[in-house]
Amino acid sequence: MGNGSLIFGPEALKRISKLYDTYSFELGVDLKESLKMCDVGDIFTITNIEKSFDQIYKAVSHVFTQGHFQ
Repeated sequence: MGNGSLIFGPEALKRISKLYDTYSFELGVDLKESLKMCDVGDIFTITNIEKSFDQIYKAVSHVFTQGHFQ
Protein backbone atom coordinates (compact mmCIF):
# COMPACT_ATOMS: atom_id res chain seq x y z
CA MET A 1 0.00 0.00 0.00
CA GLY A 2 1.20 3.46 -0.79
CA ASN A 3 0.77 6.51 1.38
CA GLY A 4 -2.39 7.44 -0.54
CA SER A 5 -4.27 4.45 0.84
CA LEU A 6 -3.17 5.36 4.36
CA ILE A 7 -4.29 8.94 3.94
CA PHE A 8 -7.51 8.41 2.00
CA GLY A 9 -8.49 4.97 3.33
CA PRO A 10 -10.48 6.11 6.40
CA GLU A 11 -12.47 8.65 4.41
CA ALA A 12 -13.16 6.09 1.68
CA LEU A 13 -14.54 3.66 4.28
CA LYS A 14 -16.83 6.36 5.64
CA ARG A 15 -18.12 7.21 2.16
CA ILE A 16 -18.75 3.60 1.12
CA SER A 17 -20.54 2.75 4.38
CA LYS A 18 -23.16 5.40 3.59
CA LEU A 19 -24.19 3.41 0.51
CA TYR A 20 -25.46 0.43 2.48
CA ASP A 21 -28.52 -0.13 4.62
CA THR A 22 -28.02 -1.16 8.23
CA TYR A 23 -30.57 -3.98 8.07
CA SER A 24 -28.97 -7.42 7.93
CA PHE A 25 -31.19 -9.92 6.13
CA GLU A 26 -28.88 -12.76 7.18
CA LEU A 27 -29.26 -11.89 10.87
CA GLY A 28 -32.79 -10.49 10.66
CA VAL A 29 -31.85 -7.39 12.66
CA ASP A 30 -31.13 -3.74 12.10
CA LEU A 31 -27.50 -3.41 13.07
CA LYS A 32 -27.93 0.29 13.81
CA GLU A 33 -30.46 -0.59 16.51
CA SER A 34 -28.53 -3.59 17.83
CA LEU A 35 -25.00 -2.19 17.99
CA LYS A 36 -23.60 0.88 19.68
CA MET A 37 -21.29 2.61 17.24
CA CYS A 38 -19.73 6.00 16.76
CA ASP A 39 -17.11 7.58 14.56
CA VAL A 40 -14.15 8.76 16.60
CA GLY A 41 -12.66 10.51 13.61
CA ASP A 42 -9.25 9.93 12.17
CA ILE A 43 -6.64 8.69 14.63
CA PHE A 44 -3.08 9.75 13.92
CA THR A 45 -0.81 6.71 13.74
CA ILE A 46 2.79 6.14 12.76
CA THR A 47 4.73 3.19 11.41
CA ASN A 48 5.57 1.98 14.93
CA ILE A 49 2.78 -0.55 15.58
CA GLU A 50 3.02 -0.39 19.38
CA LYS A 51 2.70 3.41 19.38
CA SER A 52 -0.15 3.17 16.87
CA PHE A 53 -2.02 0.74 19.12
CA ASP A 54 -1.46 3.14 22.01
CA GLN A 55 -2.96 6.04 20.00
CA ILE A 56 -5.98 3.94 19.07
CA TYR A 57 -6.44 2.80 22.68
CA LYS A 58 -6.33 6.40 23.92
CA ALA A 59 -8.91 7.55 21.37
CA VAL A 60 -11.34 4.72 22.10
CA SER A 61 -10.84 5.09 25.87
CA HIS A 62 -11.71 8.78 25.58
CA VAL A 63 -15.02 7.90 23.92
CA PHE A 64 -15.87 5.45 26.70
CA THR A 65 -14.93 7.82 29.52
CA GLN A 66 -17.20 10.47 27.99
CA GLY A 67 -20.13 8.06 28.45
CA HIS A 68 -21.03 7.61 24.80
CA PHE A 69 -21.64 3.88 25.26
CA GLN A 70 -23.74 3.81 28.40
